[in-house]
Amino acid sequence: MSVSAVDIVIPCFKPNLHLLTRCLQKLEEHTDVPHSILVVGDGFIPEDAVVLRKLLAELTNPHQLVHSHVVTFPQPVYLQRCVTHALSFLSPEAQIAVFLPPNLHLVDPAWFGKVQEPLMKDGLAAAVFFGCEQYDYSVEPARVEHAPNFFPAVAVSRRFLSEANLSAGEWGDLPMKIASSAAVIGCTCWAVQSVSCESYTAVAYAPPRPASAYPGKKVGITAGTDPRHDR
Repeated sequence: MSVSAVDIVIPCFKPNLHLLTRCLQKLEEHTDVPHSILVVGDGFIPEDAVVLRKLLAELTNPHQLVHSHVVTFPQPVYLQRCVTHALSFLSPEAQIAVFLPPNLHLVDPAWFGKVQEPLMKDGLAAAVFFGCEQYDYSVEPARVEHAPNFFPAVAVSRRFLSEANLSAGEWGDLPMKIASSAAVIGCTCWAVQSVSCESYTAVAYAPPRPASAYPGKKVGITAGTDPRHDR
């Protein structure tokens, strides 16, 4: 039986469920190594979990998909808890964990090799950022001191995960937090701009703010749209 080379974690807010079908289809079409997929449904009721499992069961690359798992939260718990909760479901044999937003659809059949290369060549590499809309096949992987803008997906070495700061409220914060925690322990981060992808607008929800932030106003959940910040 194949062992997973990479665990792919896709946290998804309920309003973005419609983006998952194409995300999963493109992922399966263009992932050429054994892998596992974990979908974390934030604000998903049990019926939504049935839809997710059906999507996973219909994937067209069953020989490379070693395992799939669905975790759902009926009430929104937001990105940080989705990501940290997913860690307990990672495959023990996979040495890389990829965190992928559902509105980013990979269309590059060589995406994993490109992302894996810096992690294999650099013994201090902690993470690789990718998924830039302005991808360029001619650009070589580059070491970065800070998380580059608009690289929403991140591949993290499993040996670094226990040290990584994953306390991000939105997708835009996650690469920044990971890069900062890597620098603290003397690890490196890389950016790979040559991975081709498609990005779609997604609904982004921010966690509720404390009442002090809204003097005299009722506190609620704010919503907006941004193709780079979805959950």
